[in-house]
Amino acid sequence: MALRRASEHIRLGRRDVRRRRPHRSGGRSIRRSADRGGVPIGQGRRHQGPRAAVRHIGTALDIDAPADRVWGLLAEFHHWTDWGVSIRRVESEALQVAPGATGRVQTVAGPWLPFRICDVVPGQFWIWDVAGIGATGHHVTPLAGGRCRVEFTAPWIAAPYLAVLRLSLRRLKRLAEAR
Repeated sequence: MALRRASEHIRLGRRDVRRRRPHRSGGRSIRRSADRGGVPIGQGRRHQGPRAAVRHIGTALDIDAPADRVWGLLAEFHHWTDWGVSIRRVESEALQVAPGATGRVQTVAGPWLPFRICDVVPGQFWIWDVAGIGATGHHVTPLAGGRCRVEFTAPWIAAPYLAVLRLSLRRLKRLAEAR
């Protein structure tokens, strides 16, 4: 009987920790930056929707091209192979990102993986799941002088993938600035 109570206590404790953990700042104050839309500085951007509780990390790059041009490259499926270093081919009945749009991508390693676009704010960001797993977010922020900042985000557990995201950002920058 005592063991059962201890087990229940542990389960309740874990549940409480899980529920509170995404909202804790670790004892540090979190400054918010107006130019990043209120995103906590140094904490990574958090996705919206059902994956909001997952901490994300990201990499960003300023691009000397208008936000709408860059958004077109990010949102239209036929451009993904131009800038996405891990994507060899894309197949979808949709032409561009839209909530619920599905398809499949062939990775440079060879296998085809199904994808689903989870959330989109046109001209600003989109996030997707690949093979049923929360994948990357793609954020565009207009800047003064016809420039923009693009940030790619990923769940913290995929930190090694940031190197791939950085390469993709550089490709996107070259592509957008050449147009």
